[in-house]
Amino acid sequence: MSGRKLSISVIIPVYNVEKYLRCSLDSICKQTYTDWECILVDDGSTDASGLICDEYKLKDSRIRVFHKENGGVSSARNLGLDNATGDWILFVDADDCIVPKCLETLIQTVEVNDVDVLQFSYSRIDEKGNLIHQKQFRSQINKTTVKEYVERKKMFYCVWGALLKKEIIQDIRFYENLKLGEDQVFIMQVVNNARYVMRINEKLYAYRINYNSATHNVKTKDVLFSILKFTELNEAYPQYKYQIDDQVVQFIFAVLKNNAQSEYMDVLKMFYDAQQPKISFYHTRKKNIFIMIANWNFKFACQLFSSLNHMQKFF
Repeated sequence: MSGRKLSISVIIPVYNVEKYLRCSLDSICKQTYTDWECILVDDGSTDASGLICDEYKLKDSRIRVFHKENGGVSSARNLGLDNATGDWILFVDADDCIVPKCLETLIQTVEVNDVDVLQFSYSRIDEKGNLIHQKQFRSQINKTTVKEYVERKKMFYCVWGALLKKEIIQDIRFYENLKLGEDQVFIMQVVNNARYVMRINEKLYAYRINYNSATHNVKTKDVLFSILKFTELNEAYPQYKYQIDDQVVQFIFAVLKNNAQSEYMDVLKMFYDAQQPKISFYHTRKKNIFIMIANWNFKFACQLFSSLNHMQKFF
């Protein structure tokens, strides 16, 4: 390792989060590790979020602000990647926070272990910042090859849960037309470029449960589009079949629980008929939950999913 101090680009997409943004930015400014830049991408906010970004830019020269028309979180993150100058990339959501020693802990770990991707534990907090749940990995995974890491089926797929070496990202960018599962697709591509991966137990991130976020306001059409894209990924990344099937099943759950609009029932039935035999239900519990939900909503489940080609007319 060279004696040069490593730098981190913290990328934060910002959209209508005036209620939480100062808390998030304060957590960046209070970091014990000081060689960082924070790239704020205001994605066409209609509240005071953009003004808050500019306010913090004046407070700290390490904060850079980009204002753009609304294009979604993926386009905002891509703009951040295009302008990042750090050796490492860390994504933070604008309604979340990181602990004061987050960056210091991450840099010390990658310096000692020479890994390309470092994943870490997190806590869940409510809208007022109260602790809901400590999400700590059951075991630390020491430096290992990507193949071994993927085979252990323990990889975490949220982009905010990992420090990523910038050089392995290269030309990888988020799919801007994908509304759900964009984190997983991005992480799979990045990890695929890595030599070594590691996971630590330290809880360095506070994930806020925000019921106004896009994650909690999904549309059936977006879920279907994500199902389509993830089934295509099985061909491009066969090594991730376990993880891809897991996500597809979760998307199916989401559609069933949301009781999709009638215009989608035929297409869901065709997709189910075509894809269900290919999905490996590796967890008996997950399969049983699927059956339980289907029985609970039997009339809708009977009309589920049809041919993949037929789905494409909606997109």
